[in-house]
Amino acid sequence: MPVPSSFFHRDPSMRLRAEGRADARIEDLLLVLDARGISVSQDALDLIAACLEQETLRLWLRRAATADTLDDVFAD
Repeated sequence: MPVPSSFFHRDPSMRLRAEGRADARIEDLLLVLDARGISVSQDALDLIAACLEQETLRLWLRRAATADTLDDVFAD
């Protein structure tokens, strides 16, 4: 029996998909920071892990690609 398309537009499933995308972006960010030799403090890890805003995570990931320090990633 096919799943109705409305199933994927329900609030809980949309929230879970958003969390899944955020988790993947967080993992990518941490991998880039590690590859660049930038250590991540527990406070920074907590901040990153708590973020569910895709635009913020994308911004941090872009910055991490060229950052020399963790401060460069979070700079306003």
